[in-house]
Amino acid sequence: EPYRRQRQMCIRDSIYLGSFFCKLRQQTSPLFCLSLIIFNKTYTVVNFDVEQGRIIIRENPKYLSLNEMYQVANSYPKGSKDFVNVFDIAVRMYPTDAVANLNAGAVSLSQKDLNAAVKFMEKADHNTAEFINNTGVYNFLNGDINRAMAAFEQAAKLGNEAALANLKQLQQILSVKMK
Repeated sequence: EPYRRQRQMCIRDSIYLGSFFCKLRQQTSPLFCLSLIIFNKTYTVVNFDVEQGRIIIRENPKYLSLNEMYQVANSYPKGSKDFVNVFDIAVRMYPTDAVANLNAGAVSLSQKDLNAAVKFMEKADHNTAEFINNTGVYNFLNGDINRAMAAFEQAAKLGNEAALANLKQLQQILSVKMK
């Protein structure tokens, strides 16, 4: 039989490659052969430059990673309009990212925008020391000193240095008021 070898290959192929290729081989010709094509694409990743990042974040922020956005933000003075704007862009570009929301919440708290802070903090990871510290700041700004102090103590125990500084500052304020 002239096509015995091809039928044997077809049986083998149906086991390994599925019946589709076997049927395709039968319908086209006994000489049908599969080809494997491998593509190699090479590209160069350019090192991130903060100065370029400052331009990109204004013109097309979708090309920046969250980390690159933070590098751009930290190149501005803390609390400046540009600093705040970068965190606003970051949370708009990455709306479900817990860290982006935590940072946007912290910026909102620094501007005393409690409603925006709550909105962002709801989407943040509630188990981090940074979140607990931000909760303490929120409570302080809301006038709930006892809850603020408890949050600062808890965050400080978890190793958050900002919470420790906030706790010391709050204790100084309270000691001045007691005198």
